[in-house]
Amino acid sequence: SARGRVGGTACEASTWVSDSSVYCLVSSGVGSQVQPVIVSSCLQFQGISGQFSFNSPFLLNVSSFNGPVTGSVFLSIHGSNFGTSSYSVSVRAGQTSCESSMWLSDSSVSCLLSAASSEASVSMKVSVQSQVANSSFFFQYDSHPFVSSISFVNGPTTASTVFSMFGSGFGESDRSIRIRTGFTSCETSTWISDTTTTCKLSSGNDHNIPVKISLKSMTNSLSNAFSYDAPVHTNLQNANGPTTGRTII
Repeated sequence: SARGRVGGTACEASTWVSDSSVYCLVSSGVGSQVQPVIVSSCLQFQGISGQFSFNSPFLLNVSSFNGPVTGSVFLSIHGSNFGTSSYSVSVRAGQTSCESSMWLSDSSVSCLLSAASSEASVSMKVSVQSQVANSSFFFQYDSHPFVSSISFVNGPTTASTVFSMFGSGFGESDRSIRIRTGFTSCETSTWISDTTTTCKLSSGNDHNIPVKISLKSMTNSLSNAFSYDAPVHTNLQNANGPTTGRTII
């Protein structure tokens, strides 16, 4: 009476064939080169040289190929070889783990998407036990942040004036927001919410310059958005002078 086991799981069926051969109908499972094969006959046990591997998971597609940079949306990832019961599954979008990952079936797992980190376009990765699969397709975070307006369109040439920037896709936490007016960075850029940030202006004297926001690798700008105040004179010293010129006024 020969019986076979793959790792800790008995074969669904074990059949003696000859003095040198036994068939094993392998039970369902997952894992790569981690399953020692053991054959028992009566009270004797014998481990077989080599290890058995289940087929690696394969990723076919995802329920949506784009989503907000703020994350917090569910994705279903379809493929094969995810296992026939609830194994330990981990899903990543690029280098960022999903907020939660859940096994659904041998052909489907779900991911609660985390906020974008440093890349706008990322591959998906599913880990089942010791096996890892990378997608041939890419998930695209929406091309946010989007800037709709700023709290005022002109300000003094001196530094330290603070204006607010409004829009969407600024994220659900402070993730290294940077704001520039023209080519000059704000003295400080402060995340307030997914729809609001602030900029403490640096000194300058340009007019009709764009205001640009950068969130990791993603950027957006508002054209001709801001102007520093034009020079204003209040009085004139020496309102007249000789025809020969060279008078200081």
